[in-house]
Amino acid sequence: MERRMAALGVTWADSTATHLYTLYDVHHIMADEIVGRGAASAGLTWQFCRPPVDVLDYEMDVRGVRTEIVLP
Repeated sequence: MERRMAALGVTWADSTATHLYTLYDVHHIMADEIVGRGAASAGLTWQFCRPPVDVLDYEMDVRGVRTEIVLP
């Protein structure tokens, strides 16, 4: 994910949300591989489900927006 973000000229500091999709237990990698890299600085949502792409076991997406408006 960091290589893809670097190609766009952004880093984890520019992210406003990170989503993770997997049925596997990822607690053992959270501290070093996700939180330690700054991937959860704006929060991390773990969707305990199969990823939207059928052939994957793990998927992560990141977004960064200047202003986010949430309607009630």
